[in-house]
Amino acid sequence: MLVLLSGSYMVGQGATAVCPGWPLCDGRLFPSAWIQWVHMAHRLLALTGGLLVGWVALKCWRRRKFSPELSKAGVSVAFLLVVQTLVGAANPWLNFVPAVQVAHLSLATLMWGNLVIMAVIDSHTHQNGRRNSSFSSWYVVRSSQTWRVITDYVTLTKPRILTLLLTTALGGLFLASNGAPPILTVVLVLMGGSLGAGGASALNHYLDRDFDQQMYRTRSRPVAGQRIRPRHAMVFGILLNVLGFGLLATWVNLLSAVLTLSATLFYIFVYTRWLKPSTPQSIVIGGAAGAIPPIIGWTISTGSITLEPILLFFIIFFWTPSHFWALSLYKADDYKKAKIPMMPLTDGIEKTKIYIFIYSLLMLPVIILPYAINFSGLIYLIPAMMLTIYYNFICYDLYKHKKNKFVLKKAKKVFGYSILYLFLIFVLFLIDNLI
Repeated sequence: MLVLLSGSYMVGQGATAVCPGWPLCDGRLFPSAWIQWVHMAHRLLALTGGLLVGWVALKCWRRRKFSPELSKAGVSVAFLLVVQTLVGAANPWLNFVPAVQVAHLSLATLMWGNLVIMAVIDSHTHQNGRRNSSFSSWYVVRSSQTWRVITDYVTLTKPRILTLLLTTALGGLFLASNGAPPILTVVLVLMGGSLGAGGASALNHYLDRDFDQQMYRTRSRPVAGQRIRPRHAMVFGILLNVLGFGLLATWVNLLSAVLTLSATLFYIFVYTRWLKPSTPQSIVIGGAAGAIPPIIGWTISTGSITLEPILLFFIIFFWTPSHFWALSLYKADDYKKAKIPMMPLTDGIEKTKIYIFIYSLLMLPVIILPYAINFSGLIYLIPAMMLTIYYNFICYDLYKHKKNKFVLKKAKKVFGYSILYLFLIFVLFLIDNLI
């Protein structure tokens, strides 16, 4: 995080392109100008952080026999570290072109997210299988407890969902910018979006704690598991939203700040408090909250709302039901225990499968619309159509199977692919726009 903040400070000081060489600044070990030192300070912090990340990845790899998941996360972080180093070096080599700068920032954010996931995996490993050792000390125990608290608060922000929301917000930003946007704008989107969406998720943990305690999938969450007090989670969520609103209102524009706060209020009061406990259609209506990020990304760049970001909104809006109803199929027992009226419980499994297939088919015209109004090109359309047709196929495959064991297996497949599907659709938007 310190490396990310130093990079943001470097950009804010206009020191991005003051060092034309790499790894040295201007061919000398010690730069001559103060502004160059600002740039080099970021490089030195990145070097220190990189060595630390490499060491952590190695430690995770050595524990592969005890925790395969942690080992895989370590390999992922090590790979990102190598790529990030190469992209960082490419910045001065390629004269700091915007696309490379954006790639550098995006990889740094992705690496940070992977490190957070590693911390969560490691904390759960220790919780599920505590080990005694002869060199244990008060300091080690205390450090472990502190790190556990940090990871629990990070877990409140739902990092995996947050990553998907930020991807869609960046999609709106890039498309509105007609190319790579200024690096500072990308930073503001990532920071403002993380604060707003993370704060909404923390408030969701607070409000849903009684439901979460009844469900096997969610009972180990920080608030439901009684590791974080409900009041603390509520204050944390409110604080994140206040910071996000203040950052966007001060550094971007009021419209983006209002939209971000509105998404939180809609998610908390309309979806979580009203719709979720009362109707199986909560997923359809409540999906509007998760569909707002691309509009926010667009308004950050333009300060206005036009037809194009509304199309991005509809892509997520029509994607949401098939995604969440697939989850509800193989987690129906959990929702039954929590007395949440999800469609498999109120309308039956067969009707749920039909609706999943119908909503997957609705994705076809929605995916084509951006191309139809010349908002995107064939580089987006052709792969997006292929991804959508395959989505239709696996949803139909789910529909035609009748036996429960096959339904659960197929529902998991639909749910897992749906996440990758939405992510790739917005990546295609970015690639099509840049090319």
